[in-house]
Amino acid sequence: MLILLAPFYAIFGSPIFLQFIGGAATWGAGIILWKITRLYFNQFIALCCVVAFYASPSNHFYGFRPELFYPLALFLLYYVCVTQNKLVYIILATLFLLSVKEDAPLYIPGYIYLLCRKKDYKATFIVATMAIATVLLNILIVQPYFVHKSGQQVADTLGFFNQWGANNHEIMLNLLSSPLKIISLFFDSNSGFWYTFGFWLFIPLLSPFLLLSAVLPLTLFAISNVMRMHVLSEYYAITPSALAYLGVICGLHTINCRVNKNLRRYLNIAVVFFFLIHNLLFVRFMDLMQIDYSQLSSDQEFALFTSAPMSRGRWQEFFPINSQDADDFNKLRQSLKDNYKNSRICPTSQVYPHLDYRDFPQLQPFGGENANQSNCVNVFAIIGDIWPIAPDSLNNQIMTMTQTQKCNRFGNFFYCDNLAK
Repeated sequence: MLILLAPFYAIFGSPIFLQFIGGAATWGAGIILWKITRLYFNQFIALCCVVAFYASPSNHFYGFRPELFYPLALFLLYYVCVTQNKLVYIILATLFLLSVKEDAPLYIPGYIYLLCRKKDYKATFIVATMAIATVLLNILIVQPYFVHKSGQQVADTLGFFNQWGANNHEIMLNLLSSPLKIISLFFDSNSGFWYTFGFWLFIPLLSPFLLLSAVLPLTLFAISNVMRMHVLSEYYAITPSALAYLGVICGLHTINCRVNKNLRRYLNIAVVFFFLIHNLLFVRFMDLMQIDYSQLSSDQEFALFTSAPMSRGRWQEFFPINSQDADDFNKLRQSLKDNYKNSRICPTSQVYPHLDYRDFPQLQPFGGENANQSNCVNVFAIIGDIWPIAPDSLNNQIMTMTQTQKCNRFGNFFYCDNLAK
């Protein structure tokens, strides 16, 4: 998927372009969600559903992530499987979903169910084969190739599950022998399962499609030792939330079909109310209850109502760009171009997207929690998200580097020359 975006990124040469692409993907997902909702409900209900989708912070992210393509891909394949009989459309939509990330095949079982229900067994076989082929291609060829090229022993992603074993084989054996532990993690009090489906009153669970599409990825999230994955916070909530919207539409349609015709009008009113209040009552309510309003200044009160509530109590406020930081960064970038254009440049995560490979051919992001890479010009900032380096660790590393290396500071930005002499 990202390969297809590379030519556009080369033209614009700015990470701001990725923000535009992420917004376009979310917008497109809402369009397809409208068409799906219209299969079962009237236009007003469809509008309420799409507004709820756009307004919910669980369906988007404050930066660019490949996961932003998941809602569009999931909705598109669902719509094609339900409405289209032409095999080529199903194949293209499946290819689009499988190209988003390596975990995309985990969502395919629900779509196989939809095709089987239509008795389109040829499409079922092809979609299943494509999913299996993608898994084998990743495990046997793609992942080993890039692990070898990076000089690592195992893929970084195995670190998310290292409590289960040191390699693929150990992890799989321990998972297969511990079903009760997996179930307990899936339903523990911190599990993202409760947040994703509980606020929909578990109505999505009435959909067999949702159950089949969500069970494998949610299990993978639940057994991870990374808390953000386990609780489905930040961008990890994007895909489960998108599936929940499909599940709630299917679940409400199931209820609608089973009630008396005289009651359907009132049920539709309840559905509209349900969608409209979902974000305020179910998403924002828990966050709003935790705020001490007596301690807020007038500026903070304004920021509260112009911010988006991120899942699990996280808030994302939209601040203007600090012009001084922008000027300082431009000075740092120019200094690097003047003195280290052909040197190895190792920036931290918040700096890396803003440096261009055309200016620095040996540009590469640092790895691990050490900002002081050997034989590198290390570039870092003391603002923004410095993951995976802990703030205290970064401060200690900065003190060491400034005392032992040639360093230049530009406001909140630094670079230190640790090139081999």
